[in-house]
Amino acid sequence: MEDLALLAERGWATAGELTMLGRLRRAAGDTRGAVVALTAAMDREETAARRVERALAFAAAGMASAAFNDLAMALRLEPENRAALRTRAMLSQQEGRLEEALADLARVVELAPEDGAGYYEMGLLLGETGQFELGVAFIDEAARRGHEAARAAQARFARPPGRARRGPPLKPGVVR
Repeated sequence: MEDLALLAERGWATAGELTMLGRLRRAAGDTRGAVVALTAAMDREETAARRVERALAFAAAGMASAAFNDLAMALRLEPENRAALRTRAMLSQQEGRLEEALADLARVVELAPEDGAGYYEMGLLLGETGQFELGVAFIDEAARRGHEAARAAQARFARPPGRARRGPPLKPGVVR
């Protein structure tokens, strides 16, 4: 990895190699190194995907404002980039900006209605906002579209016929 960093400093690494270096550094917990590598990659070739990658590195470094800026730029480059929308929804949720997160996830569902993951994420977030029945409907739709975690959640919170569902459902990591 250090060899690639040296190549990058000398301008001999490609944008793709620098992007991979950024991913590796982020995975290793070196968020500063990830940001540096991804910035160098974008100096060579800016793409929405690289903006999302760098936003993730900024978020891991606790720099939410910089992450939001990169996500905004990614969406200017590709307005229908689902990775950027999902990442911005995740960051908005972490920052307590739930309405913004819901809006981004609604757009993800609109762009890819066949993808159960968008429905699942939306269902979880709706549950977090207290909109349990609507959240359950989204989880059910995600399961119908083949999303395995949604199916597992349905099984976990299944109710016998005629009995009401118990309390706030489907928050990840919560055991009843």
